[in-house]
Amino acid sequence: MLIRLIIVRATLRVDRTAPRLSRVVRDAMRVPNQRLHRTVAAQPPVAPRLPVSRGAVRPRMTNLYDRWLKYVFDRPETSSGWYFDLDVEPFAATNAELTTLFAATCNRAGTDLTAFNDRQVNEGLNYLFNNTCSDVPFALKDAAVATGARLDAIRSIGMLYTECFATRCTETLSHLNEPSSCPINNICYMLWDVSPLTYWEGNPEGPAFHAAILELLESTLMSRHTACVESALHGLGHMQLYQPEQVDRIVSKWLSSGLSAVPSSLVPYARAARIGHVQ
Repeated sequence: MLIRLIIVRATLRVDRTAPRLSRVVRDAMRVPNQRLHRTVAAQPPVAPRLPVSRGAVRPRMTNLYDRWLKYVFDRPETSSGWYFDLDVEPFAATNAELTTLFAATCNRAGTDLTAFNDRQVNEGLNYLFNNTCSDVPFALKDAAVATGARLDAIRSIGMLYTECFATRCTETLSHLNEPSSCPINNICYMLWDVSPLTYWEGNPEGPAFHAAILELLESTLMSRHTACVESALHGLGHMQLYQPEQVDRIVSKWLSSGLSAVPSSLVPYARAARIGHVQ
């Protein structure tokens, strides 16, 4: 009888506790674990993995220089030059980036510009040098850009002469209006005429940049390509206004050097350039 009573009381105690335990379990399920909640919230969201198409093609433009080449040179033929189209969006780059792009284009002209025809190269180089086509040449005059980088860009023009002009231009004289089948002869001859790079009047950086340009032009006079020599003389003719003594020295030295590699018709032009009488 005693044993039976103990069993009944134990059963009643369990029965009274069961509802209380079930409520605790239900409440625990309703209230999130605060520690776990904080840990999960602290993790950055994970982007879902998207399926990769094996047939997808990566874009060709992988960096700024690639996009620059495409923008400047990969253009269809127009009647007056693509840069005069009012719908053309400007190339997005800082002056420091434009200076670097300018130098890279000249330094790699012998390889990278071979992908474009003569008309495209002529128009693209006009975009680089001619301030009626773009503001790119003014990047090389921006004092906010490192002086060393801008001087390197000036010096890189020497590679444009040797790697592009000397290999693609025809051996014709533009100041005599000799016909040429190559449009690049145009920018080769007119480079220092259409560009603001020789003008540094009142600018304290002028002497350094004039020295770099004169060194470049003196070196180009040693070319065996008629159009390159003519272009250098044209440039020296424009530099005579700012550096008459240096131009006289450079041209006189060239005139006395033999001139076996250039046509005699360049001699009168050189004498005119020495005193600044060029067109």
